[in-house]
Amino acid sequence: MHMRNVIEEIERIADDIQSTSVDARKISGEIVTRMESLFRNASSFDTNIDTMDQRYQWTENTSYMWTPDEGEAGYGVVAATGAVPVDDAVKRELRLYEYMRPFLREAYARNPYVDETWYIDKKSLAVGQTYLSLSGALPPGFDAAKVCASGITYYDYFGWVDAAQNPERIPRWAPSPFIELLSCFIQAVHAPIYKRVDDPEMSGFAGVHYNLEWVNAATVDKSKNRIIIVSGGGTLVGASMDALQAIRMEPFVKQKPSWQASQEVRHYVDVERNLEREKPEELAELSRKIRTSESFEHTLYGRKFSVVRRSVPELDFYVAALI
Repeated sequence: MHMRNVIEEIERIADDIQSTSVDARKISGEIVTRMESLFRNASSFDTNIDTMDQRYQWTENTSYMWTPDEGEAGYGVVAATGAVPVDDAVKRELRLYEYMRPFLREAYARNPYVDETWYIDKKSLAVGQTYLSLSGALPPGFDAAKVCASGITYYDYFGWVDAAQNPERIPRWAPSPFIELLSCFIQAVHAPIYKRVDDPEMSGFAGVHYNLEWVNAATVDKSKNRIIIVSGGGTLVGASMDALQAIRMEPFVKQKPSWQASQEVRHYVDVERNLEREKPEELAELSRKIRTSESFEHTLYGRKFSVVRRSVPELDFYVAALI
């Protein structure tokens, strides 16, 4: 009976992560469709800059519009960071972006693990919905494309989906879980956006953040069983308290934003939270077995466990129980 209950629990968790991550990827594709349609039908929309919202804040040739929403809908953002001079053409583009806000708010709200929905272009103009208010967080002149190319964002958000790495123009998940600019532990899916069908260069990307801390809070944090979530690269994505004790790992610790401590957070995720890097061989072997077998016996620190697991193919994650 206990074995069956544990298997049912890991199946529920795996199914939950699978369905919500598939939805997150679909959201990125929907942002592409709607944003590209907006660009190609721009003349149909009112972009009169004489009636721009008073919530735009013009500072040092920089524009920010931060619109707090009530309840759990997050913070709406329409912004130019000053990476390019804010002239009338940029202002009209911001006015056009405003028409994306209702959809981005709805998409953010419909998925329990999505903490950001975005369109960000190479000029650092953006429209999105975020879990945390970004008001005042970005310095005037912040250049998103240069920041991403610098490496402090774990991987290049623009390059990852641009033509050279993504000729199919499809949504792509980040290669691994990571700590992002605001210190959230996430997976992210990005998709390229083109202003014209025949344009060989994307204008920017659709970004959807899938918050792994929220996944843990809704799943393994509540479990009375020894359950872990492991990425295909061996990163410990989540674990119940009893599981942490069994594998002798510490609970996840909130990290600094990646832009403040890029190397530290990279080491934390890629090494400290990885079950196979600089870890005892019996723990590394457990991780490797989880990726290759649905059930097996394994001895860890002198204790024998029956291990069962279910996979999450969308993210290349594995949900396993040590019984």
